[in-house]
Amino acid sequence: MIYRHSGINIFVLKSAYPAQGDLLGYVIDHKDFQNRHYNLVQDAINDIDKLSQRLEKKKKYKEVVIKQCIELLYILKRIPNQVEFSKYTNKQPLGVREITDIFGSWEDFLQACITSGRDGKNRSYKEFLKPHEGNMRFITTLREFSDDECFEALKDAGRALGSSFTMAQYDQWQKENRKYPTGSVIQQRVGWNKAKIQLNLNPLKMMK
Repeated sequence: MIYRHSGINIFVLKSAYPAQGDLLGYVIDHKDFQNRHYNLVQDAINDIDKLSQRLEKKKKYKEVVIKQCIELLYILKRIPNQVEFSKYTNKQPLGVREITDIFGSWEDFLQACITSGRDGKNRSYKEFLKPHEGNMRFITTLREFSDDECFEALKDAGRALGSSFTMAQYDQWQKENRKYPTGSVIQQRVGWNKAKIQLNLNPLKMMK
């Protein structure tokens, strides 16, 4: 026999209805279960919200890590692996795990750093696994440092290092000032000596 109370089906043995106290206790236990279940769900929702907020906060660094990867592309003339990238950036502002959380995978991150080349073709990051000077003709990104940013970097380096700094000295300084492009990026974008001459800084200081 089934006894229905408040939408709850209660199976009754031996064709006997439960005592009122037993029924009340069952309903109370059921409500307690519902409350605990509700609290667990709410805790899970709150945890997900917190994770989402942290992820959104980290997403503001997407362009920063893409620029870092592009810099390393110019230095290595190939795609960096995770160890090389972590060592170069010192895991700042994001580590590899955080990058993969944001982009979906390490491969998706690398692909985000490669856009259409000068020949107009969309290229896979896999084409740049081996170092080659010709890679530089195709490695492009919408998020590269601008010419003005390169000039500004040299100006600030000049204030800190004096006008006769070498590229090696600049790169050492840049490691402590990650918002600036590397010397290799400056050379690629505006020309190291050409830019230093234009800024009245002592040229011919490119060799490491």
